[in-house]
Amino acid sequence: MICPAEVGNLAKALGVTVADMDVAGAYVREAPAVVVLAFRIPGQKPDALVEGRIRASGRADEPQVVPAKVKIGDKTVTWVNYSLFDNDYEREYLYAIDGILFSIRPAPADGMTPEPLVEKAIAALP
Repeated sequence: MICPAEVGNLAKALGVTVADMDVAGAYVREAPAVVVLAFRIPGQKPDALVEGRIRASGRADEPQVVPAKVKIGDKTVTWVNYSLFDNDYEREYLYAIDGILFSIRPAPADGMTPEPLVEKAIAALP
């Protein structure tokens, strides 16, 4: 669920240490699947967390990486496509609040029509 370099890359992008972060993950393996990762970095603003995550991907300068704000339920999230390949797990919804960054996957190619379970996961976030 979490790439070995993911936490360190995010810490570096945000100018903090890994010791400053708490990380948690939850997932449902059965179809339809959903993965929710949470990165808590106290004192970080929501926009900085989202931008840091995108920079930490190492792909922020690639042409297909064009983050977009989308409305899912009552929340505005950022949809990011990191890959040219059609893989819903290479795209994510990012949502940040109160020093916590959430990554929610799978994210569809258009960013607009998530699986109902993904919508439910986003709705459950604070």
